[in-house]
Amino acid sequence: MPMPRRRSPGLGSARRWNAEPQEARESLARELLALWQSTCLRHHRNPLALRASLLQAGHRENPEAAESFLNGYADTVWDVGNGLDAQRMLLMLDNGICEIRAQKADARVLDEGFRKIVEGLAVEGPERSTVQSVPNTRFSDFGGLQKNTVYRVSHDVGDQAWYMACASSDSPLTPTQAILVIAPVPEAEQKKNRRPRITFR
Repeated sequence: MPMPRRRSPGLGSARRWNAEPQEARESLARELLALWQSTCLRHHRNPLALRASLLQAGHRENPEAAESFLNGYADTVWDVGNGLDAQRMLLMLDNGICEIRAQKADARVLDEGFRKIVEGLAVEGPERSTVQSVPNTRFSDFGGLQKNTVYRVSHDVGDQAWYMACASSDSPLTPTQAILVIAPVPEAEQKKNRRPRITFR
């Protein structure tokens, strides 16, 4: 399933990111994964519950930069950051996609943590969940390496399948270092393993 291509304005200054200590970037990656688990992953079947949880947590709906992220789409952006040290945006799209974009996150910690979380969703038995790895991609990005890791997750036979994807970059010049996405697999693609396209630009 092709992911919507957005020209993101980026979330902050690459110059300031470049001075961030390694330990701080690793901590931000772990925070981002925990946020994704408690929002998109927990409520991907129930947008109303997701919205309620974001309101309860005190996150700001449709901040000033919202339109530049939506690129004309009639959807919702939430500021889920933690001040200047953790600039993050969560996008809730009408087509069922939940996406978090982060200015800074250590690529290695993010990739490893994402794999562990999604592969841990596989469950055997009557209420089984199937997790399939989709061919991943790597390519040059602002002088660094961008890596896309994608899984297809089905919670039961005949149930809605979902793409879960992580895009990370280790380039200090990339304005958006990390994207975590959950997207419903369209009915026409339920029997296919097409890779979502995720871009930082």
